[in-house]
Amino acid sequence: MLSSSQDECRFGSGVVNETVSRPTRYAPFIWQSGSRLLIMDRMVFGWAIAEFAFNDRLGQYEVRREATYDSPREASGVLLATVIAADSDVRDSLASRLSAWVGEQLGVV
Repeated sequence: MLSSSQDECRFGSGVVNETVSRPTRYAPFIWQSGSRLLIMDRMVFGWAIAEFAFNDRLGQYEVRREATYDSPREASGVLLATVIAADSDVRDSLASRLSAWVGEQLGVV
């Protein structure tokens, strides 16, 4: 069994005010393309995704959208749908990395 660490979960300006126990080897999925940043995080209450866009004027990322889903399949589908209009190399890279990450999180590597 993996040891756990305590973390506070943050997305954008919202803070989840509960303690989350995670495996030590845990890491969120993070993907960036240009000024766009996508994050998928396995939480106690589900699978959270967030999309950020970099604001050049303010010099910081701003939340575009965030949501929580019950299953990794549902969250992954939404994350992939956000880049469906991207070129095929970008889309394929995200799909491949996301698939590997979800497999690691579920122990299906």
